[in-house]
Amino acid sequence: MMKAANLFLLIMSFLTIAIQSQNMNAVMVYEKCVNAVVLIETPAGALGTGFIVNNEGWVVTNYHVIEDEDGNSYKPSDLTVKFLNGNTAKVSQIIDEPNNQGIDISLLKLNSGVVSYIPLLENGNAKIGEDIVAIGHPKGLNWTQTKGSVTNFTFENFVQIDVAVNPGNSGGPLINSGGQVIGVVTAGMDKMQNTNVGVKISVIRNILKNFKITYSTKPVISEDDLLTTSITSGEEQQKITEMRLSYLKKQQDREDEFLSLKYEKEKLALQRQNELEEAEQQRLLEEYNRDLPKRLIVAFGGGAGVYTGPFDGMQKSEKALSWSSNFMVGLRFETSSIMDRGHIFGIFMNIGGANKDYRTQQAIDGEVDFDLKSIPNLTNFSAPDGFNSTFEMEAGFILEEWLRISGGFGSQTFELENKISTTKTETIEKSFSYYTGTIGLVMRFGPVHISPTFTTMMGGDFIKANTKANVTMTFWLDFLKSRF
Repeated sequence: MMKAANLFLLIMSFLTIAIQSQNMNAVMVYEKCVNAVVLIETPAGALGTGFIVNNEGWVVTNYHVIEDEDGNSYKPSDLTVKFLNGNTAKVSQIIDEPNNQGIDISLLKLNSGVVSYIPLLENGNAKIGEDIVAIGHPKGLNWTQTKGSVTNFTFENFVQIDVAVNPGNSGGPLINSGGQVIGVVTAGMDKMQNTNVGVKISVIRNILKNFKITYSTKPVISEDDLLTTSITSGEEQQKITEMRLSYLKKQQDREDEFLSLKYEKEKLALQRQNELEEAEQQRLLEEYNRDLPKRLIVAFGGGAGVYTGPFDGMQKSEKALSWSSNFMVGLRFETSSIMDRGHIFGIFMNIGGANKDYRTQQAIDGEVDFDLKSIPNLTNFSAPDGFNSTFEMEAGFILEEWLRISGGFGSQTFELENKISTTKTETIEKSFSYYTGTIGLVMRFGPVHISPTFTTMMGGDFIKANTKANVTMTFWLDFLKSRF
């Protein structure tokens, strides 16, 4: 469909070209000048027009044709120049002095491939009413010619024209009946039909002179040529049309081939990208599953504590100290996220002991019922120096692996010193049991967990509740993967 549309528009343009007058043979102008008109491509895919002015390969175009998104001109190596015969050339030098930019003109130096060049009007500027043509690449219809005339010189450096131009014509030549350039297509005027502007040829000549760039002024079409070929035969018109259609078909075939290769490359690149993404997703999934917290937990370690007094009047005693070995077996509830540590149900066990100050103060504050009446000769109530064992077991939860809440029971041994006389002391071993409730924090450092806890001991043989504070450090081993 696109190819048919291009062919239709091209045929319509040739019907326009075929309309001739006494003053201009548009077909002849096209034949003489089209080889010197070039197509300029930028890395952004933009198209513009330019024309060659001498056999050294200097090209005149608009500055905005070679302007990047930041308002600067592209590097010479970024630009590609194409000729009608399908050849291409690279740009070796760009001249875009500030004064030139003010009137939207730049000069390009080609490194090779010069086929032809167009002469410039020798003196002054074109006349109002003079017939002219524009050759360019409007909207991708490459090397298309449109016809019109000079309508005014309203602006200082510009010529006003009614030649039909569109994006892609920018930088292209405006040519008179002698095949001489009388201006450079620059822009259309908004909201004005068939009113466009180009830079005057007098300005272009001055720019070329300033940079010592030579140019020709000799017309490529003489008055004799116009008289002898004032009417182009139908066979010649058909020949030219067939030539252009043949070129357009070849160009379209090249573009189709290029697009096909580009599509295959993009398809392979996309396929490779998808394979890489799938491999990366698989790697991340394996890593994710590996890092998920495990279900079964076994922990062991030790800690130390301090007695903090009765529940209704807590006070720390620096001399009332305890120590313990700590064990835990836990089961983590289901979790499917590395960040979600989940909740743990655990069984906690402490085995340890306490010093004399700890036990004595605890027995007094808790008003432990030792059944002292069964010791008729008790004269002193005090725990001796030595080991007073403790065993406690609790069940509870660790929420999100940072908050512990648990409860259970405990028992302790207590040795009473009964001074029978000044020289004789009797030691009586007693044990008492109680209930416990614990709240604490869990701080995770890899497999090592540090837990400050606060425990209340109450009930059982304790008439009054009393408290203790502990800090433990345990090493966690976990087993059984969580399900993803």
